[in-house]
Amino acid sequence: MREDENQLENFFTNTDVLTSQSILVRESIQNAIDAKLKNSSAPVSITFKLGKVGSQVAQKYFGELSPRIVSALGSSYVQAADKDCQYLAVEDFNTTGLDGPITSVRPASKPNSFWFFTWASGTSNKGTGTRGKNGVGKIVFPRSSGIKSQLVLSIRDNHEPGFLVFGNAFLKFHDFDGLRWNPDCRWMTKDENGMHVPFQDDNTREEFVKDWKLTRNSSQSGTSIIVPYVDDGFSANKITQCIVQDYFVAILDGTIECRVIDFTGEEVLISSDTIESHLTDMDEDLLTRASKTKEELLGLCKIYKNKLQSETLEIDLILANQDGKRNSWPEEALTEVQRAEIKNALDAGKTVEFKLSVLLPELRADSKNALVDTYSVLLGRHEDTMLNPTFSREGILIPSAATGSGRLKDSLFLVVISSGGLADVLGDAEGPAHERWSAEEEKFKNKYIKLHGEQLIRCIKDSPSRIAKALKLSPDTLESSHFSKWFPNNDEGYKRIEQDDSDKGKKKKIKQRKAGGGGGGSAISEGIHLDPTPDGFRLSKLPGVSESLVGKKLKIRAGYSTGKGNSPLTLSSDDFLMKEHLDVSSGVSVESWEDNTCVIQISKDDFKIEFNKFDIYRDLTVGTNYVA
Repeated sequence: MREDENQLENFFTNTDVLTSQSILVRESIQNAIDAKLKNSSAPVSITFKLGKVGSQVAQKYFGELSPRIVSALGSSYVQAADKDCQYLAVEDFNTTGLDGPITSVRPASKPNSFWFFTWASGTSNKGTGTRGKNGVGKIVFPRSSGIKSQLVLSIRDNHEPGFLVFGNAFLKFHDFDGLRWNPDCRWMTKDENGMHVPFQDDNTREEFVKDWKLTRNSSQSGTSIIVPYVDDGFSANKITQCIVQDYFVAILDGTIECRVIDFTGEEVLISSDTIESHLTDMDEDLLTRASKTKEELLGLCKIYKNKLQSETLEIDLILANQDGKRNSWPEEALTEVQRAEIKNALDAGKTVEFKLSVLLPELRADSKNALVDTYSVLLGRHEDTMLNPTFSREGILIPSAATGSGRLKDSLFLVVISSGGLADVLGDAEGPAHERWSAEEEKFKNKYIKLHGEQLIRCIKDSPSRIAKALKLSPDTLESSHFSKWFPNNDEGYKRIEQDDSDKGKKKKIKQRKAGGGGGGSAISEGIHLDPTPDGFRLSKLPGVSESLVGKKLKIRAGYSTGKGNSPLTLSSDDFLMKEHLDVSSGVSVESWEDNTCVIQISKDDFKIEFNKFDIYRDLTVGTNYVA
């Protein structure tokens, strides 16, 4: 049985951000880039080919497996070998292939990518300098197969044996032929000790290449993966769109190029020379919630190409050790001269590149002076838009890194983290699908001092809005619905409060729970009154409540809204430290601080506690509850 099965499901829990097609494309490209030949300057090439073989070929590979598929997955699964097989072939070139020993015994030394790909999940042999580090990415191939299977040919660079042919099916525990079987099934041979090992004979390799119509020859190192009975949702258009959406950075800088071949044999090349034409032809009916429009992607390509061609106005900012803090933004990050220079550049259609220096978090096991690394924030003018910033680590987009960020009008922000120490740190903060950054990821919090990691992630995610603030953009030029999303969209048990906002000449609206009203744990507690301030909020006793609150303990939670109606109970602790925002308090004592929460004890009924200096360009969510 494969290790850590539950973690495998993490890939498929947020399909409105990453579809099954985009997950497979992302993992295929990540694995290929990580396996690039060390001494090659050519781009890694990945081919995605959709094809079909007849039942005779299907019988050859799945005939013995077919009844066990039915037993494990249910009667709705027909005998796979009795019908034609529609498949997806993913081939990478200019790569090493699966290296290391070929037995099921875990090797004691590196390289050993074959063992990790074939025998282990939830763990990885990838260290620093690699993009995918969770060790469960390969499960996306069988998950996209109608029979939960994959077939593999790997030509190995400078390793013996020189090539491997094998297959795996990842089913469920099942009863078959009077016995109880483990989930895993293998298409392999056995060595002299009776251990499963891949096929290593020329006849098997040549038949495999011919049967599945692969383009790889025996001298081209790399790996070819067959996904049989591929999900009907896969099409050449969807695959192409996934590539240009998530990897335009790596394509433009020449790290990769991709080919997509449809069932008719028609081929398209996606490279630095052709990507913009593919974006122009992109089918926007295929977009998900997290997808970017063709206009936005073309704008992002433009500002990134300006960076590659050294055609940007460069502004250096040092965020490490500001005001005695590890990574924080100074009150005046830019001078008036710099602001004028930046405005002139943007008005002229140029790209501005902010180069930001930050301290990396210290290791828990070896706390020493932290290293400094840099990242870039690109800014360009993009008229008549209201867009979230875009975040990229080593060429791959991190779609949920922008969650909670304010959307900026007429501006295009691209945060670029290139290879190096910072990229390694953020890679450890990503989940299996490389969707977000969080200091709560197991690998991250077990490796680094948590507080340092939280500060770093918060600093990077806040970069676009902080730059907007430093440029002194008017809030009227941003989609700033500050305090408009304090609670989920559920009016039951709430009353509406309107308050004049003299700064902007309009009303702010917030929701507050009625005394004795309905609602859930995401509301303000009974008897507590919430008031917005220009850049924060104030809590006091609700007028008209006769019951004394003296002696009660109140837990306060705050965080920037994700735009999905999040409860304050589940808000990310990466956004800020509550303690840093306490401004005024009377009639209360603070009992404890933890990340974005605090617990206070009320000593007077006319108490007041106020938290300020939040980011006015992002929506703030607040909740409270009484605790023992």
